[in-house]
Amino acid sequence: MSTAKILEIGSKKAVLTGINQYVDNGICALNCSISDVNAFHEIIVDKERGGYVGENVKVLADGAEKQQVPNRSNIMFSLALLAKSASSEDSILFYFSGHGVEEGGESYLLPNDARANIWEESAIPVKWVMKTLESSSARAKIVLLDACHTGALVGKAESGQMTKDFYDAILPHSAGFAMLSSCQMNEVSYEWREKGHSVFSYFLVEGLKGAADRDNDGIVTITDANKYVSEKVRNWAFSNSKQQNPVLECTISGDILLVNVPKSTGQILLDESETDKGIVQQIRLKQAKIGKLDPSKYELDEGAKEDMLDDYLANAERICGILLDFFSAEKIKYLDESNSFVFPIGTIELHYTEELEYWLEIAFDYKKTNWKPVDDLISRLSDSYLNWDGLSFSLKPKLEISALVRRCKERELEILSFSPAPPEKLVASAKGWGSAFTSVVVFRNSRMGSVVSISPSQTIRPALLGNKFYEVINPDNILEFLKGCLKNSP
Repeated sequence: MSTAKILEIGSKKAVLTGINQYVDNGICALNCSISDVNAFHEIIVDKERGGYVGENVKVLADGAEKQQVPNRSNIMFSLALLAKSASSEDSILFYFSGHGVEEGGESYLLPNDARANIWEESAIPVKWVMKTLESSSARAKIVLLDACHTGALVGKAESGQMTKDFYDAILPHSAGFAMLSSCQMNEVSYEWREKGHSVFSYFLVEGLKGAADRDNDGIVTITDANKYVSEKVRNWAFSNSKQQNPVLECTISGDILLVNVPKSTGQILLDESETDKGIVQQIRLKQAKIGKLDPSKYELDEGAKEDMLDDYLANAERICGILLDFFSAEKIKYLDESNSFVFPIGTIELHYTEELEYWLEIAFDYKKTNWKPVDDLISRLSDSYLNWDGLSFSLKPKLEISALVRRCKERELEILSFSPAPPEKLVASAKGWGSAFTSVVVFRNSRMGSVVSISPSQTIRPALLGNKFYEVINPDNILEFLKGCLKNSP
């Protein structure tokens, strides 16, 4: 749970909208929006959980009677009424599962009677939705948006993507808002046919059932839900070679209680057990080359090397500043003879080449007692320090290379090269593995085990791992990907 104070709320009111079928054949049908809305509705009207009074929740979905049909008129009327009916003590919630599009700098949610390419006359402007909700006196306005599904228009696979204009339109511009969107810019929201829900809504509902109550305090707030849903959606996307990252934007002073969690259905029963990270021996982070000295400006002597060392020593010292959040100052040592910093669970190593290029590497021994501090430290570093261009995992068992080839094909990784002769090696291109574009992943067996190395594609300049990449490329996800591809391990 967030440490922010929980906002006190009077009455809770909501409009829930789900659309699978569109009147216009030029707009692609969806498969899971109705089941998403029904599952969410069941949670919030449960007296022990959401506590919403039935008459305060309006559901607009396919197959409903006339006044509940999710057409333009009904949705806009219901939202306007929702905004006006709330007092300054109340909360209002708008949940939308369906298509969203952007055209000519304007963003729209598509009701079931929208007409392709005449959005202004038939769709609902996102700016109107946000302005209507902003006009309400409600203490809290909650927007849950699962709208940017791939291929909104027949024959246009890129339609439906979360564009910058769409993202800017849904940002709350006044106080009292919490907006949780299923994906961020340049991404789409995926459906999970096997589960009968969108990926975002599936994990949202699972979180509200109790899985997001990770501190077992008996409640799920908007912050709790966001942390759980974001992690699970990213993990799903990683496992399926996709890219989808939910986003929470808040302008509220305090946290919002979404549901209560009965004691018998908390995280212990619903959350997944932790993967055995004992398979991982070491994690190494490589910093992008900090720079290169111009030999024409320096005599190639010890003085030039000292100048170079001063340069990258300053970068190492900045990282050591972050280490102080985890370790006391007396436990961080600098070894002059090896140009390295040593701290209780790892080492910062300084490197340079004869060509006077220089960089940093951080190595962590991944013993069981170090799991949590290593995870926390890498997450902190990747959040604060963006110049990483390499991450590698050393594993105890060797790779079953033929099984790994099948796994890469199943997960739609593009295989770039393959060496079946010892030491076996496979090189693949993967979307969503820590970069906004693609990453090159090298799987290879070593004398003592195996190594998985990840670096952004060198065709992208600058080639850097993205912010918070460790939330995606963490040991649990690597081991899940390799399940069945490691020798003598489960």
